[in-house]
Amino acid sequence: MKALSKQKLIEQSKKRVYENIEIPELDGDVACVQSPLASEKDAFEKSLSNIRPVGRKMMAIPNLSNVRARLVVRCLVHPETHERILEDGDVELVGQLNAKAVDRIVEVAGRLGWTDSDDLAKIEAELKNALPADSPSS
Repeated sequence: MKALSKQKLIEQSKKRVYENIEIPELDGDVACVQSPLASEKDAFEKSLSNIRPVGRKMMAIPNLSNVRARLVVRCLVHPETHERILEDGDVELVGQLNAKAVDRIVEVAGRLGWTDSDDLAKIEAELKNALPADSPSS
């Protein structure tokens, strides 16, 4: 077995996996989902909560508004160029799509390393359990 080297890490940096899926709810159009870089996954997970003062303590307050739409915006790319097709400001637009279509994309994103519905539910439960009973989001 060969030991991992810094050179190997450099060679592998920014390499992604892509998966095309057909979305029947969007007239059968094909969507391309990209795997995340570690920094992108961290940024997405960080976006799931906001640190705010609650009483005298700083607490992680769940930020699950349009969470699936936020994930779709980050992971959808053009099937040929692999450039993002949506911008961060398109979350509200994606939030208005058929939920089944969005769930199909989220499922693939989970397989490619972003997260999945089970992870989102676990994160939501952990964040809610961390809140004091008298906090505004509990």
